[in-house]
Amino acid sequence: MGAARRSSPGSLKFYRLNEDGSTVSSYLLTRGGEWVIQPQQWHKIEAQATICSCSFSSGATKPTISRKKYGMTATHSAVKEALAHVSPCKTLDLGCLLRGRNALTLALLGSIDAATTTPAACTAWRKAAAQENLPLQAFA
Repeated sequence: MGAARRSSPGSLKFYRLNEDGSTVSSYLLTRGGEWVIQPQQWHKIEAQATICSCSFSSGATKPTISRKKYGMTATHSAVKEALAHVSPCKTLDLGCLLRGRNALTLALLGSIDAATTTPAACTAWRKAAAQENLPLQAFA
């Protein structure tokens, strides 16, 4: 059995998790340190003292959607480039593929109508949009 480490006042225990909630690794976060939790990383944080003071910053510059969660490939490079120059607005995406990678990304920034010839794709987009609370209308 390993030696127990005493936690310092105000420390937190950070657990990196798998999607099923099992612990992958754990770290003791102490005062004065700067820690980064990667986007889409499953985790939990536990206070190590009765009195604990800390501050968190999301550091996020824009909302994201988990590609892994929905089996999507990366957003198309042309869509990424356009997002750097166009303000969020109502968007129409014609000819979406099964996973709707561009439609779901665009829905993070404004409402979108997405169209395809595959009814199963519409069902998948609607489900993902509902889970993420995104303004997406899907049409086949």
